[in-house]
Amino acid sequence: MAGKLRAFFAPVEQGNSMDAVREALVAAFDAVPHAHRMRRERAIPVARPTRAQAEAEGVEVREAGVVWALYPGAEGVHGVLMVRTARGGVHAGQVSMPGGAAEAGDADLTATGLREFAEELGVALDRSAVVGALTPLYIPPSRFYVEAAVVVLEEAPRWAPDPEEVARVLACPCEALVQPGALQPVAVTVGGGMRAPMPAYRVDGEVVWGATAVLLAEFSEIWAEARRRLGMR
Repeated sequence: MAGKLRAFFAPVEQGNSMDAVREALVAAFDAVPHAHRMRRERAIPVARPTRAQAEAEGVEVREAGVVWALYPGAEGVHGVLMVRTARGGVHAGQVSMPGGAAEAGDADLTATGLREFAEELGVALDRSAVVGALTPLYIPPSRFYVEAAVVVLEEAPRWAPDPEEVARVLACPCEALVQPGALQPVAVTVGGGMRAPMPAYRVDGEVVWGATAVLLAEFSEIWAEARRRLGMR
């Protein structure tokens, strides 16, 4: 995949407007209490086991890292999501943050997410661009324990998605996540092919539900604090 990389994005520079966003997010990650982050549970209406509970029942849990990368866009600060292709396993066709399974050479799950981001979207990220992390999440259908790193970029990247893994790249305005009613029940296909209403965000015509919606719901709490620090109304 290295031949596909279009650019290398380092952290934002002083004087760039994204530098203020970076500083606000770093402060917000420190300021927002865990209880507020856990308001993300509104995005999943059913009880889910923790990693410890799953392992106690003999489940072989796998580890994964994903990245929520933020950059300046036409509607303010955007984050990048992707629609997985049909080869995406149990999450085929779903919207997710770029990322994937850990490999033996990865230093940690942040390194996993950064490596997978480059492989899937063709853009290499510097680890020093990471401003924080969302609370790890266990996903029962895929048995993945996921850590999500949040990254700030100083400019909009030029994506070079891997067509075998990425069906579509989506730009999600951060402001959309904090609007009243942003999370609404939508009928989706769940386990066993059943249709059921699940809390979801709508991003560029796509329905974002499940684990990705949970992570976005947590980030919305962080973004609400960051935008307050930025003086946004």
